[in-house]
This record gives sequence, C-alpha cells and structure tokens, in this order.
Amino acid sequence: MGPASRQLATWITEASRQQGIDPSMARRTQNLLEGIGLTNIVYQQIPNPVGSWGGRIGTMAATGVQAINKAMRQQVLSQLGVSPAQYDQALAASLDEYDSYKSYSNTFIACGQRPL
Repeated sequence: MGPASRQLATWITEASRQQGIDPSMARRTQNLLEGIGLTNIVYQQIPNPVGSWGGRIGTMAATGVQAINKAMRQQVLSQLGVSPAQYDQALAASLDEYDSYKSYSNTFIACGQRPL
C-alpha cells in the first residue's frame, strides 16, 4: 500500500469510527467467536491482489476498493475537514499505487461450532 492509499485508509477508518463502525472487526472475528463459546473454530486470512498486477481478480478488487473510496468521500470531507482537492488527489494517486506497490487486501473467513 502506497502513501496515498494509506492516507485514504486512515481517513476512512477514522470517519467510520466516528460513526460507531469498527473497521478492524474482521481481524478480531476469531476472538469474537471464542468469546461467544464456539468450538472448533477455523480462521483464515487470505490476501487478495489489488490492481492489474493481480490479473482479473486484482482488477476486480481495485474496482471494489475505488468504489468504497468514492462512496466514503463525502463522509470523510464533512467529518474530518479534509478538502475535496486533498481527497481527490489521494484517490487519483492511489490508482497508480496499486500496481507500483503490488497492493493487496485481506479477506477474513471464520466459522465455528456451537458446543453440544
């Protein structure tokens, strides 16, 4: 992840937290499942390429990431006081960073069983 992508992620994370949304929850899924008493928990973190360097999947992931970044624009501007020019500049730069930094995103998968 390059500097512009990191800046967007920081802004979006902070704006989400101000709305009571915890973007880090997926990373804590295993602990949450343990906390409610599930057993035989299986937890995986799967890295997915973002950008054309990752082929078709990477291109699709880049489209999804950009859609999220664009959808969060107004919330970031209004809640954090980021200027439209700052946000748009970071958004444009992030597109180039996906390939030059070989960016990826993580998918988290978890499941468990209720005890009998």
